[in-house]
Amino acid sequence: MDTMLTTQTILSLLPAQYAADAVVIFSFLISGCAVVARFWRPPAAGSKWVVVWTLVTAMAQLRGWNRPAPAPDRKDNAADRKP
Repeated sequence: MDTMLTTQTILSLLPAQYAADAVVIFSFLISGCAVVARFWRPPAAGSKWVVVWTLVTAMAQLRGWNRPAPAPDRKDNAADRKP
């Protein structure tokens, strides 16, 4: 299933104010996780922090989920996108 379609479907069920708040909070959560993942070394294999580290890095990898659509006069080239 397409992630964008799923996101639009879920957000269309919420009132506009709450949908906007949810998008902003989720965007900040992803950005925060990306910063933490950038500077946090992976824990040792037997550490109790492995689960937390896995969740944080998974959230950090969601960057770009809310990337705006390309302008109509510009081709959407995947090579132009930066992760």
